[in-house]
This record gives sequence, structure tokens and C-alpha cells, in this order.
Amino acid sequence: MEEPISVLRCLGEYHSAELFNEDNVKTVTSIEQKKVEDSVQDVFNAYKKNHRLSPPSLQREQHYIYLKRGLRHLSDAYECLDASRPWLCYWILHSLELLDESVPSSVASDVCKFLARCQSPSGGFAGGPGQHPHLAPTYAAVNALCIIGTEEAYNVIDRSAYCAASVASLTNIITAPLFEGTPSWITRCQNWEGGIGGVPGLEAHGGYTFCGMAAMVILQKEHMLDLKSLLAPTHPVYNICPDKVAQAVQHFHQMAVPGKSGSSSQTPNL
Repeated sequence: MEEPISVLRCLGEYHSAELFNEDNVKTVTSIEQKKVEDSVQDVFNAYKKNHRLSPPSLQREQHYIYLKRGLRHLSDAYECLDASRPWLCYWILHSLELLDESVPSSVASDVCKFLARCQSPSGGFAGGPGQHPHLAPTYAAVNALCIIGTEEAYNVIDRSAYCAASVASLTNIITAPLFEGTPSWITRCQNWEGGIGGVPGLEAHGGYTFCGMAAMVILQKEHMLDLKSLLAPTHPVYNICPDKVAQAVQHFHQMAVPGKSGSSSQTPNL
């Protein structure tokens, strides 16, 4: 007996619940969001004529070749990310890990040496050699080194320098004094629509929501947040900001939030 083919997510029964809800307030960006959704829906409707669609397959070999090449060479199109080079290492290594593909030892060693050049004598990692260190590339660099997981990689990490929750967790240096006041500050960053902003009083953002939620989970203080409003699917797949058009780049952060909260039942498709 032939096994039934699962339907695409866009054809599932919960898809309509993820469409944009403007909360009875029209804005320029909410109108643009609806236009984008209508355009995408036209494509979905065309596929609905065929009920025997096979799920899209991941081209693993092509992805592996592309990612492996990226660890050695990137085109000049990536010049605009010169201050985000540890992030490129992390994204590529993380993708290879998801594909269960190993990194050649020589390449892994070269990545370690490069990230060591990004580290500041005062602590933390910069976006590139000779640049100023800050928390974002520090997070990316430490994650990249932990993915490599060799003695050389761990020796690059200066364990006395970090104050970010994820880095402290990865390096096993979380202490109460280190994060005194951090949970209460994050709760003040949560806004009226449930998301979390960069600082108290600013609008919420998909990336900051992930970072804030993840930090609270690491510190075991997620109960201090208003989880009901944070997880309410007011915007499709936790949009980047209220009344702003969705961007695929943000889904890396947003799709992880329901799982981290243990409330994936509110979003059955995730």
C-alpha cells in the first residue's frame, strides 16, 4: 500500500491562522504586508490544484559543497558583512552540523586561528580582526568554536571576559552576581504586544524577542515574562516588528521561541 504524502505546510489546516492581523489599524506597512501575502497565496492556490504534492527535498550535497566553499572563500558580495565575520563562521558551521557533515581538521584549525585574531586583549570578540569587540560577534564566535569542539577551539575562548547569558552558559561560568538584575531588566524590555525590544521602551523586534526569551530560559527566569502575550500569533510567524513586513532572515530567531517556551501547542505547525 502506497504511503500517503504529507501536505505542504502552506496547505495545512492551521495556515490561515498565521495570516497577518492588522488589529483594526491600517498602516502603510500593514497594507504592504497584505500585498505580499496575497501574492504568495496566489502561488499556494496554484499548487492546491494538485493534491499529490511531494514535500520539497533538501539538496544536501549542493548545500554541503556551498557551505564548505564558504569557509574558505566568499565572493565580494559579502563585503558588506565585513564586521560580521564570526557570524558567517557560525552560520556556516551550524548549517554543516545540521547536515551531519564534518569539517576537515585543517579547515577547523584555520577557523580557530581566524577567530583568535578577532578576539580582543580586553575580552570578547570583534566582527573582524582589529575591530572593536562587543556581545553579538562574541556570541557568534563562541558558538562557532563550541561547534568545532576541539581542544584548539576551546583554548581560544577567554573564559573570564564574558557577560552574555548564552556565552556564560556555553563556558559554564553562570553565577548569581554575574547576572544580578538581568531578568528584571529583560522583563522591562517586554512591550505591549508581547515581544521584547532592544531596551526598555523601544518597539519589540523578532531578533530581540528570541535573545530575551533565550536569556531568560538560560537563567531559568522565563516565568517572569508574560508568555501568553509573547506567544500570541498576532503577526505571521512572529513578525520582525509590529506592523512591519515579514523578513525571512528573522525566522532563524522567531521559529525557536515557541519551542524554547515549551508552548509549541499554540503554534502546531512548528
